Order: sequence, then structure tokens, then C-alpha cells
Amino acid sequence: TVTASDGNIVGGVGLRDRNIISGNNESGVRFYGATNNDVSGNFIGTDASGTADLGNVYAGVEITGQSTGNTIGGPEETTPGGPCTGRCNLIAGNGPGIRILGGSTGNLVQGNFIGTDWTGNAGIPNGHGVLITGGSSANTIGGGTSSEGNVIAFSVGVGVWVGASLPNSTSNAILSNSIFSNGMGGVGIDLDDDGNPLTGGVTPNDAGDADTGANNLQNFPVLTSATGDANSITISGTLNSTAGTPFRIQFFSNSACNDVAPRDFGEGASFLGEIEVTTGSPTDPDVTFAHTFQIAIPPGQFITATATDPGDNTSEFSRCVAVG
Repeated sequence: TVTASDGNIVGGVGLRDRNIISGNNESGVRFYGATNNDVSGNFIGTDASGTADLGNVYAGVEITGQSTGNTIGGPEETTPGGPCTGRCNLIAGNGPGIRILGGSTGNLVQGNFIGTDWTGNAGIPNGHGVLITGGSSANTIGGGTSSEGNVIAFSVGVGVWVGASLPNSTSNAILSNSIFSNGMGGVGIDLDDDGNPLTGGVTPNDAGDADTGANNLQNFPVLTSATGDANSITISGTLNSTAGTPFRIQFFSNSACNDVAPRDFGEGASFLGEIEVTTGSPTDPDVTFAHTFQIAIPPGQFITATATDPGDNTSEFSRCVAVG
């Protein structure tokens, strides 16, 4: 536990810097009222091989007590598409993998494997992947590029859960991650604590997006088609949200999607890219988009999307659309 202490380093990019932080009855690493600390390159909740579950009971990493500016992981010294090396923390087998609560703000979670073994190919499930609650805002899960994204997979519960406990947790950016094979009916991102197998964890869109809650219950895009050829894919859809506002829409491909309503809202296994759109007038706040990415996605795959507003409130994933 790091309490009211700043600038500490737990781990590092080299193999000799790695800590094995596992088998504790509380959290593996806990920050309380702590600022600008760095956790990188550790195995948190596994054995030294990164293949066996020795989970911490409460959380792999807990950030609470208005802790701010702490960094968990990072893209440096990693091998894209390779195992969890460099600054990547392996965080698996724990209660939630990462728990951010108690009004904690401005914390950065990047480039980690959350819920997998060290190769990223097999599951060592956490309860939830990442849990944000208790008025914790302006935290970033991932980043602007796929190298900054986390792998968040195989959770018993939700991949990323922004909870409903008051005060609301808002402005939490969830960007460019690889989120797949999570539980609760395959819920990748859940806002406001409704992730369960019966409802699918989906918060319905509302006209003009005036509702409030976790991440302001940001509306998700509605995809209408995804058409591919040998070199590219064109994705079309609409977004209805706050009028006259720019939004960041990120797109993802998936090898599978639950196609039974209401659980036909997907996850985001592979980040494809993003566009910016601006919604219309207060009387017609829809915006229609169609964008072509120069990447081949074969028929039988599924596309999903998220929307993020200028305040970094990221939505849940959209309903899946099959590539045709």
C-alpha cells in the first residue's frame, strides 16, 4: 500500500525490474491519496511464468482515496502483437484486475494485459477487467493508438465497468483497447452497472443524449453496414447525441458476436481506426457517416464502434454489424 506518497516506482521495463505480486488477501498494489506513482513490468496475480493463477483477492491494482496522476503500464519497450514485456503489466486472476474508486482522477492505464496469460492468448480471468466507480473521473484506459491500448479479456464479469454509485464517474476515456471474450453475456463496456446476462448490460440511447450517469451515459453509434473487399472496408452508420458537438468514433473488428437481442452488442477485439464527426442542430442532432479504411476484413467478421465526446466520456459498444 502506498499512502499519501508520491513518485514511487514499482517495477520497470527490464526483466530484473519485474515484481511478482500475487496471492495477497487484499489488493496486490494499492494507492491511497497517492500521486504520480508508476507501476510497470510486473506480474500481478500470476506465478513467475505468467501462466498460472495466484490471484490477489480484492484487486490486482487498487487506486483510491483521491489518488491522481498514477500510471499503470505503458507502451514503451513492448513488442506489438507479442507477449507482455517492457512496461506491460500482466494483471490476471484477481478480483477486479484494476479498481479505480474514491474520487481518484487523472490516472493512466496503458499497454497492459488484463485477464490473460503473459502471451495474451489464454485466459486467467479477473472478476471484472477494469472497474471505475465512486466519483472517479478523467481517467484514461488506453490511448490514441493501438500500442497504447490494453488487452482486456476473459473476465468473469465486464471488460470495463464504469459504475453507477454516486457521485457519477465521468470523463473516463476508454480508447484503442483490445476487449474480447468477457463475461456477463459478452459485455465489453458497461455504463451504470446494468451488466448482466438478462439485459446484456446495454444502456439504450436517448434522443439528444440529455441523460446523466456514468460517463454521462454517452450514446453509442448505430452501425448500418460494413462492406469489404480485398483491400479495404467501408463502415456506415449514424450517431445521435448532443447537438453541434464533435465526437471521436472508434471502430473495431471481432471474429464473433452474440446475435441474440438484447445481447447483440459487441466488444472490440481489434482496433481499426477512428474518425471525427460533428452532430447536427438541436432539432436534428443526428450525423451520418461512411468511412473507408484501407485494411482487409474478411466476410464473417463483425464491426463495432464507440463514441467519445470532447469531455472524454466514452460510450458502450454499438450493436454488431456483419462484414458483407
